[in-house]
Amino acid sequence: MITEAVPERLRAVPLTARLGDVVALGGVFVFFSVVTVVDLFVGVVPRRITAGEHVSVLNPVLWPVGLGLGLAGILAVAAIALAAWRAGGWSRRRAAAFAWVAMATSTVSAMALSAGVVINPAFVTAALPGLDHIALRLWGIAIGAAILLGGVAVAALPFMRLVSAERVR
Repeated sequence: MITEAVPERLRAVPLTARLGDVVALGGVFVFFSVVTVVDLFVGVVPRRITAGEHVSVLNPVLWPVGLGLGLAGILAVAAIALAAWRAGGWSRRRAAAFAWVAMATSTVSAMALSAGVVINPAFVTAALPGLDHIALRLWGIAIGAAILLGGVAVAALPFMRLVSAERVR
C-alpha cells in the first residue's frame, strides 16, 4: 500500500486549524478595538443623558495601558490562530500558548470587571443614577464570569481539534 511507503511525518494530517477561527478572532479584535476607540474618543453615551459632556462607558484611566494590553491579548490569540492555520494545523505547543494567552487575557479582564475598575464612575453617575456600587459590582462579577467561561471555551478549541484529529488517524 502507498501509505506504508510514505513516512509518518509526511502523511496527510486532518486540518485542525481553520480559517474561520482566524476570521472570527480577528473580527473580535476589530470589534473591541473600534468600540474602545469610539467610546473613549467620541463617546457612545447620548449627550442628552450626560448634560452635553463627553462621558465614556469605559474608564479612561485604563487607557492606553490597561485597555491596550487587553486588546494586545486578543490580537495575540488571533495571531497564534493565524500561525496555526498557516502551519496547517495545531501543534501541542502552539495550542498551549494559545490557551495560556486566551486564559490570561480573559482572567485579567474578568478580575478587572469584578473589581469595578473597567466601567467609568462618571458614566455610572450620569447615565445610571439609581444604580448603587454593590449592584454595579454584581453586574461586573456576572459579566466577568461570562468572559471567563468564554475564555475557557476559546482556550479549549485547539485541544478539542487535536483530539478529534487523533481519533480520525
